[in-house]
Amino acid sequence: MPKNLCRFLTPLLLVFILPGGLFTGCGSSSGSSGSSPSDGFAMPQALSMLDELGIGYSCHALVSTKPDKKYPLTIDQTVRRCRGEVTVKTGSTFDVTVVFEAGDPISEETVEVARFTKTGLVAVGSSMSVTYDEEEAVYDPTPGQVSSLNLDGDQWSNFDELVYGSDPTDLTSLPSGPRASASRKDILTQNDVSLPEGISITEAFSGEAELKLKLFSPKPITGVKIVDPDFGVTITEIAAKEYSIIINTAEHLISANVQTITLTLEITDSYFTVQRSFSFSVYNPLDRTAPAKVMIGLAKDQLIRDRLTF
Repeated sequence: MPKNLCRFLTPLLLVFILPGGLFTGCGSSSGSSGSSPSDGFAMPQALSMLDELGIGYSCHALVSTKPDKKYPLTIDQTVRRCRGEVTVKTGSTFDVTVVFEAGDPISEETVEVARFTKTGLVAVGSSMSVTYDEEEAVYDPTPGQVSSLNLDGDQWSNFDELVYGSDPTDLTSLPSGPRASASRKDILTQNDVSLPEGISITEAFSGEAELKLKLFSPKPITGVKIVDPDFGVTITEIAAKEYSIIINTAEHLISANVQTITLTLEITDSYFTVQRSFSFSVYNPLDRTAPAKVMIGLAKDQLIRDRLTF
């Protein structure tokens, strides 16, 4: 920011929202114009679960000296930061709060899901800085009571309910435990895609196949185990709340056929133990070779032979 703009704003302190929760005004100890506000406010890591669930959210800043004014912040998802600025009169004592709001897919309402506040700040001169820890972000200040972070007043915060999949605006809608999604690698694009519904020869698992599992819970996952089938399947944790499941389809099919099997998992977090099931196709070609692939540019009679055995 140009120095003449700093002088123009005096006695206002211009507060930028900077990396890692750093707030600073224009001007610095070196006499330069201060850090650029474009780096932004690092968002709580927990909000990444909303990204994965496809739930959109926004953020804005509040200053206690102007409690009715919302300072909009722009979210840059590539670096997961909010960007913006606020102004405060030099010499005043003030609080700064960054508020996160999300769209509830059930009620279609915008609800507050988290906030971070620093209190008792004193605007001195034209430059200052304040640091924070992510753990200081608040998701529900009054559990069991109605508040902006718990709209229906149950024991679950708005954020918890969005991730668990219940309605944060409805007292009768309560979480039922961790959610789960499963995917497989597409044989053509090599991208992870959702499991197909029903029996599909071209999308079926064959041989030793891998299924990717993602769990969605606002709480730590304390256990995951396979309930059924009790053979031919192994599970390995590959990242936080992500698992690789290896299925040996030859142990489930004896003859050359295609059918649907159901995989049932028991998932435990800090509050729930639930079972989640996934159904998918498996097949066993006559010669037990790799699964069929549709090769781009080939005529129908040039498709891999084991696909034609059905």
